[in-house]
Amino acid sequence: MFSLGKNKTLLIGDAAHAIVPFYGQGMNAGFEDCRVLNQLLDHSSNWVTLFSEFQKLRKTDTDAIAKLALDNFIEMRDLVADAKFLLRKKIEGKLNQLFPEKWIPLYSMVTFSDDIRYSDALAIGLKQKK
Repeated sequence: MFSLGKNKTLLIGDAAHAIVPFYGQGMNAGFEDCRVLNQLLDHSSNWVTLFSEFQKLRKTDTDAIAKLALDNFIEMRDLVADAKFLLRKKIEGKLNQLFPEKWIPLYSMVTFSDDIRYSDALAIGLKQKK
């Protein structure tokens, strides 16, 4: 946590991401915080501006991982025995096998990619679901 006084505090890391644990991304989101903050530090020494820019950059992704984690819980709870869901997962796997650059399953985008933002994974996942 960094603080510049009243109403000027930046909370980063796992403590900043109050999300359900069903994607296991709390620590990874914290690491992303550190990476983004480090990049911003390379370009700015004005802490107020830096904090504002950090908020703009991270809010979309932290909201996305919170939604993704909750959706993953619902999926695990309700769908893992559903025949249509299982068929969709098989089709996704085959598409990924045939076209690995064009089709990456949502779970893989979130869990195994270090260059796909959570917000992009969410948007792509919603498009793929349709």
